[in-house]
Amino acid sequence: MKFRRSGVTLTLLLILALTNAVAVSTSLQQARVRRVIDGDTIEVEFADLRIEVVRYIGIDTPETHGGIQCYGPEAYSYNSTLVNKRTVWLETDVEARDKYGRLLAYVYLDPAGCSMVNAILVAQGYAQVASYPPNLKHQKLFEELECEAREDARGLWCNCQGLKKPRKNSVQNEKSRARAELTVVISCIHFDASGNDHTNENGEWVLIEAREKIDLSGWKLTDESNRQFVFPSGFSLGKEETVRIYTGFKSRPKKDSGCGQNPRYELFWGSETAIWNNGGDVASLKKGGKTVDSCSYLKDGENSKEVICSY
Repeated sequence: MKFRRSGVTLTLLLILALTNAVAVSTSLQQARVRRVIDGDTIEVEFADLRIEVVRYIGIDTPETHGGIQCYGPEAYSYNSTLVNKRTVWLETDVEARDKYGRLLAYVYLDPAGCSMVNAILVAQGYAQVASYPPNLKHQKLFEELECEAREDARGLWCNCQGLKKPRKNSVQNEKSRARAELTVVISCIHFDASGNDHTNENGEWVLIEAREKIDLSGWKLTDESNRQFVFPSGFSLGKEETVRIYTGFKSRPKKDSGCGQNPRYELFWGSETAIWNNGGDVASLKKGGKTVDSCSYLKDGENSKEVICSY
């Protein structure tokens, strides 16, 4: 059956009908949204006071970190309108977390599992379908909604020139695809330490991840002001291994939690003061003066402390 747009009401009715057609077989977890990170990522707090970063399953919205993409701010704003400071209900799939430790979920606005935020974003043209096996429970629903959004030229399908339907299992833009081919990348930056940044230097760190075994001897990590950390001679990472580079000295405490938990290695910049600017900065990974990878950010609200570098 084909549905034609006659305002937002019809679209939302379509979402409700299709969502209900796919049984929510797992119990939903209730949480309250503390803040919206971007169009497809939120931070929530559970009843036991546990705080988690939640990445929506099955969809991808344009970026607002590390470079602003077409319709990224609009997707962020619409996601905020739907969920910010509200109670939501989470449904997981086969894999509960991604490689960054983020909780993966279908997010609902009601305890019955009728109004799914993931689906609403796709239907209204704020998100594209992103297939990440084995989490495919609602994939057919998302694909149907995306087809309708494209045909009716909603949201990004109308406003972003040259946008094409991505190949299955890939919604990466050209820059993202280039990053995906790199052997080593900057995975995340925890830029805002708890308390005073200048007395809690190890509350800042950058996580580096290797896709294949690589020797990082003499490589450099720099900030936008070109302050440099030099990797020690003989230092290497194995495939899928990570290293956290803390701002301070090894003798200083490490009391903050955040992205890139349980790294394989820890290195220390040895700075007496904070490195990463809370208002925005650029981390660059360099070999022989050539930038291999970089990640930039702007502070997103007073509670923003880190950025996941997308690829």
